[in-house]
Amino acid sequence: MKPQIDPLVADAMKELSPWVRHIRYEVKPDWDGTPALFFRVLLSDMASAAFKSWHSIRTTDAAQDFLLQLFLPKLR
Repeated sequence: MKPQIDPLVADAMKELSPWVRHIRYEVKPDWDGTPALFFRVLLSDMASAAFKSWHSIRTTDAAQDFLLQLFLPKLR
């Protein structure tokens, strides 16, 4: 699965730059044993300074939605 995911992460990094500095992921079982992708996204200093309190939540939701839209169709 890693050969499928790495290019998608690279694409996501290009799309989310300069707000995102790094994206890490791992594939492991979810709470019910189903294989799942878990992402850790490191924001840039600029993004961290720009997004405070509720803006962070909206930004996190937008990043999550973006990653889901990018990854799900290509991994099915």
